[in-house]
Amino acid sequence: MDHGSNNESTHKIFFENVEECLNFDAAEYFETEKQLLKNKTNRLRKSQLEKIKLTDNEEEIKQMNILKKKQYSKLSEKIKNSETLTKISNTLELQKNILVSNLFLIF
Repeated sequence: MDHGSNNESTHKIFFENVEECLNFDAAEYFETEKQLLKNKTNRLRKSQLEKIKLTDNEEEIKQMNILKKKQYSKLSEKIKNSETLTKISNTLELQKNILVSNLFLIF
């Protein structure tokens, strides 16, 4: 697999006989379209391609973009809330540790 390196991707496929090798169809083996065989990552299978709904309707595209922006905004807000909660948790943990250490100093 290509993960940013210049190494050539290879798959090792084993055959029972020469005839199987000669009749090998990579698109059929990987359950994808021939046009997608050059994709090294995220190669969709035919079953996944069938589920994708494509449109050229401008109104549908606008609605999908609005939905995508709303979802991104919600995700962004959740990430921000998570970071805030982590900071609060860390602060409370630090305060607790300080109180515990001060109690040991008193006794």
